[in-house]
Amino acid sequence: MSAEMSDIDACEVASVQCESVRLRKPKLGLSQEELDKMLKSSFWKPMRALCFVLYWAILAALITGSVLIVLFGIGVLE
Repeated sequence: MSAEMSDIDACEVASVQCESVRLRKPKLGLSQEELDKMLKSSFWKPMRALCFVLYWAILAALITGSVLIVLFGIGVLE
């Protein structure tokens, strides 16, 4: 009887451990220390500036292109 009880206890402990592992969320993203290191990195400063400039350049090109399409479409520019 005690062998059966120890088997049941072991199964209950195993299932509780499985549940706790399943409920634990995986680590996503970077910690604050890792973000601070990246912020001061010599690679990311020019990369952020490049992304900023590219964003606005592409946006300006899209707006200009759409205005030109409309102007050519209605016959203002030929």
